[in-house]
Amino acid sequence: MKFPLILSLLSAGVLPLVAQEPDPFGVGGLLGGGAKAAEGAEVKASLVAATDGVVPGGTVTVALKLEHAAHWHTYWINPGLGMPTKIRWTLPEGFSAGPIVWPLPEALETEVGNQHVYGGTVYLLTEIKVPAGLKVGETVTLSGRADWQVCEDGGSCIPQDAELKLSLPVAAMPVVVAEVEKAAAAVRAVQPQESAAWSVAAEVATKEVVVDGGKEEKRVLTLTLTPGDGANADPGKVYYFDRTATVTNEKQKVRQEGGKWIVEAVLDPDKPGADGFLHASKGWLAGGGLPALAYKVPEAAVKAVPAVEKPVVEKPEVGPGDGGAVADRADEWEAGEGRIDFVDYRSDLTVNDLKAGTVQSSAPPGFLSVMGLMFLGGIILNLMPCVFPVLGYKIMGFAQLAGQDRRKLVMHAAAFTAGLISFVWVLGLVIFVAKRSFGTDVAWGFVAQSAPGSAVVVAVLFLLGLNLWGVFEIGTSLTTVGGDLQDKGGYAGSFFSGILTTVISTPCSGPFLGVAMAYTLGQSGFVQFLLLTAFGLGIALPYVLLSTSPKVVKRLPRPGPWMETFKKALAFPMFAAAIYFMSGFMNLTGTDGGVKLLFALLLAAVGVWIYGHWATPVRKAGTRAVAWVLMLGCLALATGLALSGAAHKAVAAGVSDDGWTVWSPKRVAELRASGRPVFVDYTTHNCLTCDLNENRVFKAPGADEVMADFKRTNTAMLKARYVQETTPPNVAIVRSLERFERKANFPVYVVYPADPALRPFVLPVVIDQKIVRHALELASGKPQT
Repeated sequence: MKFPLILSLLSAGVLPLVAQEPDPFGVGGLLGGGAKAAEGAEVKASLVAATDGVVPGGTVTVALKLEHAAHWHTYWINPGLGMPTKIRWTLPEGFSAGPIVWPLPEALETEVGNQHVYGGTVYLLTEIKVPAGLKVGETVTLSGRADWQVCEDGGSCIPQDAELKLSLPVAAMPVVVAEVEKAAAAVRAVQPQESAAWSVAAEVATKEVVVDGGKEEKRVLTLTLTPGDGANADPGKVYYFDRTATVTNEKQKVRQEGGKWIVEAVLDPDKPGADGFLHASKGWLAGGGLPALAYKVPEAAVKAVPAVEKPVVEKPEVGPGDGGAVADRADEWEAGEGRIDFVDYRSDLTVNDLKAGTVQSSAPPGFLSVMGLMFLGGIILNLMPCVFPVLGYKIMGFAQLAGQDRRKLVMHAAAFTAGLISFVWVLGLVIFVAKRSFGTDVAWGFVAQSAPGSAVVVAVLFLLGLNLWGVFEIGTSLTTVGGDLQDKGGYAGSFFSGILTTVISTPCSGPFLGVAMAYTLGQSGFVQFLLLTAFGLGIALPYVLLSTSPKVVKRLPRPGPWMETFKKALAFPMFAAAIYFMSGFMNLTGTDGGVKLLFALLLAAVGVWIYGHWATPVRKAGTRAVAWVLMLGCLALATGLALSGAAHKAVAAGVSDDGWTVWSPKRVAELRASGRPVFVDYTTHNCLTCDLNENRVFKAPGADEVMADFKRTNTAMLKARYVQETTPPNVAIVRSLERFERKANFPVYVVYPADPALRPFVLPVVIDQKIVRHALELASGKPQT
C-alpha cells in the first residue's frame, strides 16, 4: 500500500474545500479569532442609522445593512432550511434595543424544502431607545455582533459573523440620512397588516401527504381566503410565511376555487399554532397594495386535531443516573439566544466574584496556544486507557520488526501516521460540512456517541480480540500482527491501526483538549485543518521517534515464542475496550438493544471461526468456498441484528434513584425562579472523562457527604445527556453550551446560584469532590458543615 498516495488524495479532496472559507490564510486571527468566518466577499455587513445623531429620551432607527454578492442569500427569522440572521447588541447604559423589524423575504421552493431568504441589499431594522439623561455634544457607540448564514443559490453555505460599531453624536435636532430613512420607510410600508377586504378561515385536518415517494398521514393546515370589497381579483403568487415554524418547510399547495384562494401547508406536530402572514406577489388590495396580509392561526384550531400518533416501541428503563425521560415538547427546549454572562470557576472564587461586573470569564485562547495544546494533548493521549489496546498492537509490530531493515520500520510509522491523520481529517470534515452546509452541530467523538457508531466500534474491537486469540487469521491486510509481516510489509495494517487509534481515543480527549477542541471546531475550515493536523501529529509523534531512533530499535526484543503469548494477552485490553463501548451502546438503546448486539457478536464470532478453520489455504477450493459463503451469511445476519438493536431507544424514569432529573432550559428557569441552586451536568455516552468524574465525585468514598451537601443546600441536579441526533433536546443542549462559549465537547458542568442576581459559573473539565462541594457552597450561600 502506498500511503503517500492516500495523503495526496485526501489533501486534494480536503484542502480545496476548506480553502473556500473566506481569508483562509488569516488562520482565524492569530490573536484569538472568532467562532466562525468573518464577513467575506459574499456579504458585506454594516450598521447604519436613519439619522446622523440621537435625541435624549427619543428613539433612533438603526439597521443591519447586508449587501449580498450576486447569487448569494441570507435568511429570515424562520429560515425554512438554513440559519436566521441574529444581532446581539452591546449598548451603553440606559439604551435598549427592540426586536428586528424584518423586510419581506423571498420564498425559494427547492427539492429539499422551502427557504425564506434575502438577496441584494437588505436592511434589518431595530428601534433603539435612548435614555433622557444624555448631554448634547456627547458621542455614543452602539455595538453589536451579527451572525448569519450565507448560501450560494443551489450551492454551499458559510456561517459568518461580524463585530459592528456605530458612533453617533447626541444632538437636539439630528439630520435625517435620506438613503437609510428611505430604505427603512420601505420596510415599514410592507409590514403585515390585517384587512377587511379579505376574510381568512383556518381548518386543520389529518390528510395523506406524499413524502419521499410514499404516503404519510400528517396534520395539514388549510387557509381559505375569501375576497370582499376592495380585494385584488388577481393577487398573483400566494405563500404563507410563518414566524413560529409551526408550518413546516414542505411545499405548500395553492389553488383557486370559486373566487376563493386556498392554501394547504403541513404542520409540525410539536408546535401549538402558526403566526405570520400571507404574501401576494401582486398585492391583496385592488391597485396592488398590501403585499403581506397578517394572519395568526388560532391555537384552538390546531389543538382541535391531535397530532398523528407515531408508532411506539416498547423501551426498557435505564439505570440510575441517566437523567430521566426526555419529553420532546417544543416549549421545553427553547434554549434562548446570546452569550450568558458567566464566570469560570477557580479555587478562590467567592460569592462577591459572582456579582455582575466584578470579574470577567477567561478570554478565548489564541491560535498558536491552541495549536500547541492540541499537539501536546495528542502526545499525552497515548498514555490514556482509550489508546492502550492499539498501543499494544504497535508494540507487537515494532517487536516483530526488530532487527529488520530500518527503512521498513520508518515506512510502518509513516503508514500509521497517514491513517491516523487522514481519519482525523475525515472527522473534522464531517463536523465542518455539517455546520457549514446544514447548520447542524456535530460533536467530536460523534462516531461513538450514536448507537450505530458504537456498534461498529464494539464489533471491530471484539473481532480484533478474536484475531489476537487465533480464532481466525487475517494476514497482514488489517493488522500488524500477521505471521509473515516481515516479508509482506503490512503497511495496510499500520494504516488501519492509525484509524482505530483515532476512533477509540475520542472518549479520552476531554481532560486535555476540552477547551482546545471546542475552539478548534468553531473555526473556519482551514484553521480546523491546521489544528486537527497538529493533534494527529501529536498522537503519532512517539511512534515516529521510536522508528527513527536506531538506539531504541536495537534495544527492542527479538521475535520469538514469547510473541505468541504476548499476542494473546493483547486480546484482553481489546475485549475491555469493547465492553466499555458496549456500556455506552446499552445506555443509548437499553437492554433489548444490547442483547441484540450481543447475539450479533456471537453470530460474527461463528462466522470468523468458520473462516479461520475452513477457509485456510490448506483446505480444498470447494471447502474454502463454502466457508466463505457461511461466513458472509453469518456476518450479514449479524449486521442486520446489530442495526435492529441500534434502532432501539432507551428511556428512563423522570427521576433516577441518585437524584438526577432530566435537563431542559425551561426546567432550569423554573428552578431558578423558585430560588433553588441548580447543578447541570452536560454529558454524553462513551465519554471516559464524564465517567471518571462521576465515579470520583458520586461513587468514591466521600460521595455520601457530597450528596448530603446537595440535599442540605436544596440544589437541583439536572443531567443533559447528549446523543448525536437532531432532536429538540440535543439541539437545545448544543445551543445552551454555545451560550457558555462551549461546543459539543463533553463534559461541561454549569452551576446556577440560588440568587438570580448572581452569575452562573462553569466548573473545570476534570472535577473532584472538593470542587463540587465548594461550588454548592457558592451557589447556595450556605457554608459546609
